[in-house]
Amino acid sequence: MTTEKSYWSQTIQIGTHSVYAWERNERHGHIFIKFTDHRRSGSDRRAKMKVPGDLRVRNAKGAIEQKLVRVVLRRIEQLADQLFFGEAPSGAKPREMTLSEGFDRVLDFDVGKYPTKTRRWDEVARAARRLCVLLGKQKPWTEVGPGDVRGIWRRLAKEYMRGNPSQPRCGARQAEVTVDALYATAAWLRDEGLLPADTLLPTTKWRSRLKSDWKEIVGESVEPRRPRHTQEEMRRLFENMRRPEVDPRFALAFDVGGEQRLGQVLRCKRSQLDLTPVDVSQISVLEPGQLGSLKVEGSGQKRASIIFLTSEQRLAVESALSGYLADYETAFIRGEVDDYPVFPSGRLKAGRAKLSPAPQALTRDAALKMFRRLEEVAGVSRIKDRGWYGVRRVATDVAEDLVRDERVLNSLTGHRDSTTRRMIYQDHERKEVLVEAAKVRRAIRGRGTTVVARDVATSVA
Repeated sequence: MTTEKSYWSQTIQIGTHSVYAWERNERHGHIFIKFTDHRRSGSDRRAKMKVPGDLRVRNAKGAIEQKLVRVVLRRIEQLADQLFFGEAPSGAKPREMTLSEGFDRVLDFDVGKYPTKTRRWDEVARAARRLCVLLGKQKPWTEVGPGDVRGIWRRLAKEYMRGNPSQPRCGARQAEVTVDALYATAAWLRDEGLLPADTLLPTTKWRSRLKSDWKEIVGESVEPRRPRHTQEEMRRLFENMRRPEVDPRFALAFDVGGEQRLGQVLRCKRSQLDLTPVDVSQISVLEPGQLGSLKVEGSGQKRASIIFLTSEQRLAVESALSGYLADYETAFIRGEVDDYPVFPSGRLKAGRAKLSPAPQALTRDAALKMFRRLEEVAGVSRIKDRGWYGVRRVATDVAEDLVRDERVLNSLTGHRDSTTRRMIYQDHERKEVLVEAAKVRRAIRGRGTTVVARDVATSVA
């Protein structure tokens, strides 16, 4: 014997979505619906809600009335259409984007923030993996609050304390990069309209708080290490860069852009070289401005720089074009390739770069290994965390001893303005600076008759 079910229900199928509607007698006969997206898996594939309004399928006598059923079905079909077109049904709570989905979106090369794989893309990808473990990949972005963010760097600090010093650990700088990637991704998702406008806004002075907490937990200062070469070491590096033990690609990169940013120099292409036709035998007597230039493209907020070649640099470029770049340059002149990297990756064969249909530039890691080799050849000690930028930093000091024009100084090192160059790159405890400060101090106290120089450049040059 079969019994009739005690409630009304109906199922509507629309492509990969289905809507199940049913009457709930314990809720005064109101109609509820359950949305199911069959493309998804897990808890987020379904959403349940009450049909808005006071809709029922039974009349006052408790009998199902087809006229009322038709009204309910029309409303359900409207909601089903909204679901099918990806809209949040009126009265339904929209499904919130999870951390995992947000990072997948921002890292997608087709529709995301980064069109190609860059150093920043790698940073965000590493941070995404770390954050999905720390916060949970299914956690909605809208539920990440200031306390959760503080918890990230405090947990990483405690893990750093417990870790093995001989193994790679997430230090203060990587903790900062991780939190920055979280905030930057949230900002991009907000701009894309994928998150509400007030979701995960950065808290005031969060970097300072991170460093303060880290110092208290770990017991170490979080001041960045900026080791630099001495002026004598810099001189030896430039003197030995043409030795046969040094990779010619790195030698040229270091020669034309030793004072610039490593990554931007390595990405230079042939089209960025503007080589004024000259008689090679006359190069040594020509001045900068007559020998061509290299335009180092900017990146984000980092400005582009135009380097007017000196006679030594122009000779180095000519040597490269007839040396390790000979095959690429021949193809370029013939019109067989539109452009090519000046510092191509891969092994050199018989001293030449192999032609490739999709050539890539040297990576920073490869260039750093080549720089270490140059240090070894030049008899310069290897110091942890001191690479190409050790030369760039000392160059900012020495340059200001020779010239005071801010435009010249910023052009030399590729800085947008003087603030970063002076506050970050220059050594404020340099001996020459401290000596001049002592002279000024003595003079203002009325001791001695030493004439005080007007600036360090006048006294040191």
